[in-house]
Amino acid sequence: AGRRLPLGQCVGRYFELEVQELAQRRTGTTRTLALGFIWRPLRGDSADTDAPARAGLQLPLLEMALQMPRSFVIGGDLPKVFLAGSELKKVAGWRPLLDLSEGSTVGVLLEELPQDPGASSPQPSTPTHQLTVFQDGVRRCSAEACVPPSWGDEVFGIVDVCGTVQRVALR
Repeated sequence: AGRRLPLGQCVGRYFELEVQELAQRRTGTTRTLALGFIWRPLRGDSADTDAPARAGLQLPLLEMALQMPRSFVIGGDLPKVFLAGSELKKVAGWRPLLDLSEGSTVGVLLEELPQDPGASSPQPSTPTHQLTVFQDGVRRCSAEACVPPSWGDEVFGIVDVCGTVQRVALR
């Protein structure tokens, strides 16, 4: 799940990897590295992937990390941000298809941003999370999204190694 970091008033999780092998040919594909975080489904939740197995059913396998429910992921080319399998926006400042090379170190930081103490709302607000990608120690891009509190706090790093990226190693 990466390391849990106290970041001032934020709570964060971080992991990094090293790109060990890239495909020789980088043209003609939009498939490349995607990474982020996924929340464990609660038992009985609609995203509980064990529920169908307990009922004797089989779910189709998802092809890419960005399709997963309860996920917050950045990647692909042109890179985009996905929350729970839905595209949120395009990302500027990082193109893994063009920017990655063998030996590159890529890190991803997930922060739960502090709530605005001045905001008055009769209902508790949905926490905002920020996902930031670093490459070789340099901040390349970030995105914010409201992660439903019902997702809980059991969070795990996720890496989709596909397309141009052939092999990585967690650091």
